[in-house]
Amino acid sequence: MPKTMPKFDAWNPGLLSEIPADLLPRVTLYNVENSDTDYPTALEAAGYCGLKPQDMTVFKVSRLALHEVLIRVTADFHVLDGPNYEELGLNLRSMVDKILTNHVHPKIQELEVAFSSLRSDITTALQTQLENDVYCKKNALEENKKPSLFSRLLSQKTTVQVEQKLPELLALAQWEDNLNKTDNPFDLACYKGLIAVVGGIVGQHGSLLADKDIIVRLASVLVCNSYGSRFLGDLIDPIINEAAELEGYQLLPYQTEPFVMNVKGASAAGKSTIRPLQREL
Repeated sequence: MPKTMPKFDAWNPGLLSEIPADLLPRVTLYNVENSDTDYPTALEAAGYCGLKPQDMTVFKVSRLALHEVLIRVTADFHVLDGPNYEELGLNLRSMVDKILTNHVHPKIQELEVAFSSLRSDITTALQTQLENDVYCKKNALEENKKPSLFSRLLSQKTTVQVEQKLPELLALAQWEDNLNKTDNPFDLACYKGLIAVVGGIVGQHGSLLADKDIIVRLASVLVCNSYGSRFLGDLIDPIINEAAELEGYQLLPYQTEPFVMNVKGASAAGKSTIRPLQREL
């Protein structure tokens, strides 16, 4: 028994946020309407490269589009509230639903075509990077280990100089260095995806025990979900602006610095009383 017991109260009820293992397959990240990856597949991929299952989820374009619209409406739109707390959330969800239903979903096929083209570009870039930085060097190293025909005929022992570091370790160091040498978002995302997957596999297994196609597939998930989400956001941006005008939504004025006004307090502390004052500000 510990000498001092933890103190629990309304702000520290002692509840954990971890989802029970038997409920994880039901998490909406793995629902067929949101992604192309079920939980067992994501769990297996994550275990192989040392990442988390949610990192291995291949999101659908419709799910990424929902994410982008939620961010834009929350950050850039004036959302009306009312005397009741739930009205702000209800109005926010209503605006998001209307923008998605009336403006984004009618163009979802165009977005999917553009995203598919991006995915092909990502795959090509990852394949090229891996081939140049890892697999070409692996093949050269294997060739150097083979004794020549002349030495075999003379039955002489060949001394082979083994490289101090594996090609994948050299590549990881090079990619880390490249992060500081480029400001191209696409290249940065590819380097980060390769570092996460290749570094994770090496950390789990000691070396790169996977063929190029597997690494490309795993790394492309990370790149598509990060850079791809921003890419999709740029495509959706004019659609959202047009939706705001057609639906009569008010955009917040541009600010050079973020402004957050948050009020916390226990029940009946007076939060509702000062909400009209917040609106005036």
